[in-house]
Amino acid sequence: MDDALPHDLEACHALIAELTACQAELALRLRSQDALVGEQSRTLGELHDSREQLARENAELHLTIKQLLTRLYGRRSERVEAPGQLKRDFGNDPETAAALAAAAEEAQRTMQEYTVRRAITQKRPRNEQLPAHLPRYEVTVEATEDQRHCGEHGPKQLIGYDVTETLEFERPKLKVRQTKYPKYACAAGPA
Repeated sequence: MDDALPHDLEACHALIAELTACQAELALRLRSQDALVGEQSRTLGELHDSREQLARENAELHLTIKQLLTRLYGRRSERVEAPGQLKRDFGNDPETAAALAAAAEEAQRTMQEYTVRRAITQKRPRNEQLPAHLPRYEVTVEATEDQRHCGEHGPKQLIGYDVTETLEFERPKLKVRQTKYPKYACAAGPA
């Protein structure tokens, strides 16, 4: 390590001058990095504040939309405000008024579309039968003694079956089980 250090005075002075210049350059770099870090810190703080403000505005808008939807689609008792009920103050600034007007217009348009769509839609009878091409097999359920006999007139007469179809999965094919439930009626009179 002693070999790296100079032994004459002029070389020592030159080495000290070189080290001082390096130290000054490092100090300058540190100051510029500190300034950059400070600027980034300020920018980060501004972004954080902006984000919090946008989050508050977003929450307020969600609340407004929820209230408008409740008024539009809620129960009638919830839609009409009671005379003594306090109203929420949204402020008097033009931005809020414009946003409320736009939301009310959108709600009105949605309500009109829903009403028109609802009026056009007609109920069609449901076809509850499974496709005819599937194989079927029948299972007949035995009726209970109470169903087959009338307490006053004796045995009841079989008049038909109520049929339910159940889709069963049997690897690798499908088939339909038809379950028949007997219906009995008393031949002598109404049951």
